[in-house]
Amino acid sequence: MYIRKKLNRSGSISIVVVDKSSGRYRELKTIGVSSDEKEIATFYQQGKNWISVQSGTRRILGGKIGLLFYDVTTLYFETDYSDDFRERGFSTDFTPIF
Repeated sequence: MYIRKKLNRSGSISIVVVDKSSGRYRELKTIGVSSDEKEIATFYQQGKNWISVQSGTRRILGGKIGLLFYDVTTLYFETDYSDDFRERGFSTDFTPIF
């Protein structure tokens, strides 16, 4: 990962964190946009900090950052009273609720 100063059509400069993997460049995060040199320097430092945090996370997780989805559609909860989230009756897998 590295930081790129990208010149925009308006003349402002975007500070973007870029990653190159598998021969392709991918913009991971836009840190900020400005035409003021002091603000650009601040955005550049924020980008370096963002990279160090992300690199630490990747190091801890062995280079892999993933997402886990857990399917709870087969779970059911029993209640005697109905509200906005629960209704008395059968669950989606036809398990009777008493």
